[in-house]
Amino acid sequence: MAGNGDWGTTLEGYLTGTQDLSGGANDGSWYFEDQHSKGGNAARENNADGGRLYCTTFAILSLQPAYAGLKILE
Repeated sequence: MAGNGDWGTTLEGYLTGTQDLSGGANDGSWYFEDQHSKGGNAARENNADGGRLYCTTFAILSLQPAYAGLKILE
C-alpha cells in the first residue's frame, strides 16, 4: 500500500492472509470472528448484524487505496 506507511503494509498483509480461499460459495470474502462478534448477545454474533457482507465490504474498502492508481487496461 504505497503512501500509507507501515500500517498500510501491515493491514494489507493481514487482509490478504485472512481472505477466505476455500473455493466454495464464500471464496474471496472475509469474516472476522472476534470478541466483538461473540458473547451470547444475538445482536453481536454476526459482526454488527452485517456478517460476511459487512466484513468483506470493509476489507475491500481498506484495500482499495493500494490499487486505486493501478492501470489494468493499459
